[in-house]
Amino acid sequence: MAIGIKEEEKQFQDSKALVLKVLAKVLHNRNWDDRHIVRAHRLGQKKGEEHTRPLIVRFLHDIDKMYVLGKRDKLKKLGLGVGNELTAFQRKELQELREKGKRGFYRNGRLRIDETPLTRVTPPHRQDQHSTCSPRG
Repeated sequence: MAIGIKEEEKQFQDSKALVLKVLAKVLHNRNWDDRHIVRAHRLGQKKGEEHTRPLIVRFLHDIDKMYVLGKRDKLKKLGLGVGNELTAFQRKELQELREKGKRGFYRNGRLRIDETPLTRVTPPHRQDQHSTCSPRG
């Protein structure tokens, strides 16, 4: 899913061509063409001029999808967001796991749970190295 790609004036624009144009401009070290994308379409109905609908993009090869997901930070700096599209049920399952202090992700449509508890680690440079715990007497 891609977020932040502006919609143009035309009511029925070619979303696939628009995605290829953005990929070529932003991730220009690859030769992006029509063969890389199976399908691209907007999600939902247009609500207004300020609101841009997310684009759902299906790549022909998973390696292309993983490449784009790997460039997430670069795209985010440009105001574009990318991620895997999850159903409402999947989002709810992941939220419940986080509330229990666990991590989860989906791979090939199956929920994978990492049993390692979520903990906040204090970096060593922020820890007070001079404090000691001793009983007061």
